[in-house]
Amino acid sequence: MSPLDELREKATARKALPSPRTRRLLRQSAGISLQDVADACGVTRATVSRWERGLRNPTGEGLRRYLEALAELRELA
Repeated sequence: MSPLDELREKATARKALPSPRTRRLLRQSAGISLQDVADACGVTRATVSRWERGLRNPTGEGLRRYLEALAELRELA
């Protein structure tokens, strides 16, 4: 993948990230715990909590995995 393709992919992923409130509501409405999401994303429970409170945003591989998890949660909700 070229550097420009990587930049485009990162920008697209960031734009696809829902608001922190929506992230939390998706998880809660699906009945999934913070720990379950953390395990699926390969991060800690505290990290997912920070993402849901808007204190931090996922990056890199964590962002990709989190977007996948959120897509699954949308289907469960």
